[in-house]
Amino acid sequence: MLGSTVAGDLFTLSPIGQTVSINGVKFEVVGLLESEGSSIGSPDDIIYVPLETGYAKLFGDTANHNGKKTVNSILVSVASSDNMDAVSAQAEYILRRAHELKPTEEVDFNVMSQSDTLETLNTVTQTLTIFLGAIAGISLLVGGIGIMNIMLVSVTERTKEIGQAQAVGATKNQILTQFLIETVTLSLLGGLVGILLGIGIALAFSVTGLINSVITMDSILLAFFFALAIGIFFGIYPALRAASLHPMVALRYE
Repeated sequence: MLGSTVAGDLFTLSPIGQTVSINGVKFEVVGLLESEGSSIGSPDDIIYVPLETGYAKLFGDTANHNGKKTVNSILVSVASSDNMDAVSAQAEYILRRAHELKPTEEVDFNVMSQSDTLETLNTVTQTLTIFLGAIAGISLLVGGIGIMNIMLVSVTERTKEIGQAQAVGATKNQILTQFLIETVTLSLLGGLVGILLGIGIALAFSVTGLINSVITMDSILLAFFFALAIGIFFGIYPALRAASLHPMVALRYE
């Protein structure tokens, strides 16, 4: 029995009745499995052979332990997800009895259900999310400090210009607004470059097939508003410093 991916890789037409060679042993294809889609250990990539034939022709000594035939894994199908815990407990009991283990002895096997696998994947995903979020937070902090330093330098270099603006009637709110607009513009330009760079990298990975990247408008808007927030937050101090300059001191600055 061939999985759909294996059949597509080996044959262009129907594989039924064709011959497949595995480790020099020829097998006749008698069935084709329906495609189940990609997943961890996808069944579409698997070839099934009769168990006793596998023992006799393929597995050799690797399938023998202390003179007994062994298998690496057993798949059990449950009629309803509500019975999953009960079936797992029953499978562990049967395997304990087959392995002649006492109730107090540790098991030499693992019984895992899809819910256990999903829980493990969720834990890994949450850990990666926290880790990547921390990296993004540090990057935003460093970028914000950089923007603030640039604006502080700009305020220092334009001190006399600020004094001249105040001398002709510019109010503190107008100067504050001007520098906030400059800071937000600088931050949004950096955010736009980052968005375009992120989209380009995601498309590059999708084309190569390494990662199936998904670009959504929500993520783009989130990046845009984060850039806006960073510009406002880190631009307040330089803008307040510019607006608080005394006109006479600013005009005399060299």
